[in-house]
Amino acid sequence: MERNQNYQPSFEELAGIPKDGEKPGFTGVWIPAEIYEDKRLKSIDRDLYGQIAGFKNGCWIKSSELQERLGVSKGTFQASCSRLKEYGYIDDKRMFGRMVRWSTLTFQSSAQKLH
Repeated sequence: MERNQNYQPSFEELAGIPKDGEKPGFTGVWIPAEIYEDKRLKSIDRDLYGQIAGFKNGCWIKSSELQERLGVSKGTFQASCSRLKEYGYIDDKRMFGRMVRWSTLTFQSSAQKLH
């Protein structure tokens, strides 16, 4: 991948605000240690969390698409969502006729933790 050394991201890009008509993009999967080490969770829960948290402005992907991405049944998907909600790792809300899910975890940089 080539990088432009003179590139200056806009406030909207830094804040993860999608442009008009643009869908929030998937940024990748990163699973925090808190989730990775939680013995109450199953592997599918960790994978689902990574999928949900990998979106800048909430995960707007249909449940059926997430199920397909993860290769799980509807029941397994619903059980995993329930566990993540029960333990406070995700939240969801129906918006514009679609279920939107997002991570409830917030992270502090090392410098913030020292103060």
